[in-house]
Amino acid sequence: MMRAPGASSPLAARALVDPVRTIPLVAPLPGIPLGKVVEVCGSAGTAFAALVAGRTHGPVLWILPHRALDHPYAHGLSRFLDPNRLYFVWTSCPQETLWATEEALRSGGAGAVIAELPTAPTLTQSRRFQLAATQGAGASLLLCPDHHHATAAAMRWQCDPVLTPPSPIKGPIGDDWGSTFWGWTLKKNKMGTMTSPTMGPQGGWQVGWDAKTRTLNLVSPAGGRSMGAPQGA
Repeated sequence: MMRAPGASSPLAARALVDPVRTIPLVAPLPGIPLGKVVEVCGSAGTAFAALVAGRTHGPVLWILPHRALDHPYAHGLSRFLDPNRLYFVWTSCPQETLWATEEALRSGGAGAVIAELPTAPTLTQSRRFQLAATQGAGASLLLCPDHHHATAAAMRWQCDPVLTPPSPIKGPIGDDWGSTFWGWTLKKNKMGTMTSPTMGPQGGWQVGWDAKTRTLNLVSPAGGRSMGAPQGA
C-alpha cells in the first residue's frame, strides 16, 4: 500500500480538480464525500459501508481485528458489491488497526477503505485519518460505536435495521421488494445541512434495498411510498 515519495494517486489528482466529489445514495440524501472521513455507527453499519463501497471502483480494503467474532463474509456482501474486489486486512492489536487504517487511507490504491474500530477514534486519531484520507481521495469509512465527542469526521451516520416496513410498498419495483429496510440518521454533517423535508419524525430516513435490481429507494414515512428514482449500485 506504500507509494514512492512524492507520488500521487489518480484519485488524489482528480480530487484537486473537483474537491467535493461524492458517491450518490438516493435523492435527496446527501452523498458520501470522497477524501473525507465518514463515521458509520449502528447495527446496520456493515451493510451501509458495503453498499457505499459497491458504488466505487477498484479494490475495497476492509480492515478489522483478527479476533473479531462477527467479521463480514465476503459472499454474504455480494448483494452490495462484487466480492472479488474485497481484500480483508486482519490486525493483531488496536495500535496495528490504527496504523493499517491510516496507511490504507493514504495509499490511494483502493476505491474504498473500511475500517472496523472497537472504540470511536479520538480527535487526534481522527485528524490523522482525515489527513491520510485527503491524500488517498477515496471513500473513507470508519465503523465504530456511537459517541458524542469531537472528531475530524465530515459525517457520522447512524444505521439500524427496520424489521418491518412502515406499510405495504407500492413502487417501481413492485408490491413486495424482497428487500432489506434500514433507518439512516445523519448525526453529523460538515458538508451541508442536517435537515430535509423528507426526514421522518425521528430526524432520519427509511430506505429499502432490493438485491435483485440492486436499487436503493427512499420510503416515505407518512405514506409508505417509494420516493424518487431508484439508483443502481
